[in-house]
Amino acid sequence: MLKYSYLNVIPTTRSTNRVLLKTAVADVCKSKSDVCSSANILFDDGSQRSFVTRDFAERLQLVPHKQEPYIVTSFGGDSCVYKRIDVVKLDVICNDRSRVTIEALIVPIITKPLHVNTGDLTCEPKLVGLKLVHPPSDSSDLFDVTLLIGVDFYYDLMEDELIRTDSGVVALKSKLG
Repeated sequence: MLKYSYLNVIPTTRSTNRVLLKTAVADVCKSKSDVCSSANILFDDGSQRSFVTRDFAERLQLVPHKQEPYIVTSFGGDSCVYKRIDVVKLDVICNDRSRVTIEALIVPIITKPLHVNTGDLTCEPKLVGLKLVHPPSDSSDLFDVTLLIGVDFYYDLMEDELIRTDSGVVALKSKLG
């Protein structure tokens, strides 16, 4: 069950040179199944594809339905590796309990755990009373990304409403809340 709802907080607070990435905590299920688990989601509209960690795919007992060729390069790197990567289907559970089915490529790791500190967002007057899809935290908790939703499914989950605060924080409504 989705624990947090309403708006997904996204970049940036210019006064502190801190960027808040588009993150959410939501239930994700094996496609057309009741096998579910809570996922730490990073929305990345700069990524062409969606990715899921191998550990999370195993937790959901996901079975690849195909393989795709994929070119892997590192940021700033000039070499690349050609691989065939397993692709799985999974369902992201929306705030209204509907499901959005996405395809994701299985990778060992998406990113190192992110330092996320959202505690001071509750002081933003335009955000007071909103329930966020990533729980507020006063500490720099590590956020271990288990699912990255790229532009291939990003707009299936994002909506048009957004709130911009005077300090530069932007809250974007999504189907997760």
